[in-house]
Amino acid sequence: VEEAPVTLPQLAAITPSEGSLTGGETVTLSGADLDGVTAVTFGGESATEITVVDSRTVTAVVPHSIDYVSGASVEFEVTGAAGATTASDVNYTYLTLAAVDRQLEYAFAHWDDYNLANYGDFTTWGGDCINFVSQTLVARGWTTTSEWFNDAQEDRAPAFVHVPTFDEWLADNPEFGVAKLSLDQHDQIKIGDVVVFDWDGDGSLDHAQVVSGIEGKSIYMVGHDINTTYRSIDLALEQQGTPAATVAVWSIPLA
Repeated sequence: VEEAPVTLPQLAAITPSEGSLTGGETVTLSGADLDGVTAVTFGGESATEITVVDSRTVTAVVPHSIDYVSGASVEFEVTGAAGATTASDVNYTYLTLAAVDRQLEYAFAHWDDYNLANYGDFTTWGGDCINFVSQTLVARGWTTTSEWFNDAQEDRAPAFVHVPTFDEWLADNPEFGVAKLSLDQHDQIKIGDVVVFDWDGDGSLDHAQVVSGIEGKSIYMVGHDINTTYRSIDLALEQQGTPAATVAVWSIPLA
């Protein structure tokens, strides 16, 4: 008895066809021969929570945009039992819809193109990492105050540009709704949160970056001082930490 040939999955449409830069939306993929689908990628980034409803319908959770560029349309690749097929006629468009989208859009626009006119560059003053993190929070919608501002490096508050002072300032301002997490609370960490490092474990923070992606237990960051878009916490500790180094994450409310 000859076995029936295994056919490639065919994707015809996606609903909705646009969403947030940081992903998280559940979309419905429709087409034919989808009952064997095991993986879906959006512009090369893997979707999660893939559920095969039937041969014509699959649902999946959209991953974040790789480059965090608003208006960018990406193609799909759908993988089934017979292999993968690229759905070149079906696109998904990433848009800036939420506050955290604005934060990551800014971060990816300025990780290696410093916004000198508005914020200067503190690299030669000891590091620009928290100056950059603060800028992304302004882009997210946080309002500067007399305790937290930077006027093109000409005048600034320490909390905007100095990691330990920023950390203390956040702790002293519960109205922002932030919560400090350990890496053991991995399931609560999300894109847009702020990672802070104490390289020597001496109680004084040294570095900060913004979470740009999460894959399993791996957390990736965008930031200055070793300018990068997807630097893992593990790599940062390997490059700059000591065995006594500690890491914490400021969880930023999505609202």
